[in-house]
Amino acid sequence: MTLVFMKKIVQKLQVAWVGCLLKPIVFTSSPTTFIWNVTGPMFQTLHLMFETQYNELALAVDLLAERIRALGFPTPATYSEFARLSSIKETAGVPKAEEMIKLLVEGQESVVRTA
Repeated sequence: MTLVFMKKIVQKLQVAWVGCLLKPIVFTSSPTTFIWNVTGPMFQTLHLMFETQYNELALAVDLLAERIRALGFPTPATYSEFARLSSIKETAGVPKAEEMIKLLVEGQESVVRTA
């Protein structure tokens, strides 16, 4: 393989990794918002679930970011880059607990489809 061909492959990998990285990063804001704002009779259960999901996403995002850097590319790291490059939109306002669950399921499905 030629060097030019290898560089093209690495660039395509970088684009793919960035795509895989951005959805979980933007999606991570939902569990964070929900951790801080969930109320009601399911508070304790949902709070722990949202916190677990946030922690797992943070570890996955860190691993993806390190792989992008290992390919020799900078990792997107600002909120404006995340918003510009991700197809997941932030949740506006503070939804009710049941809506939080629905939004997290939809977000997880979107992240899984990217991977």
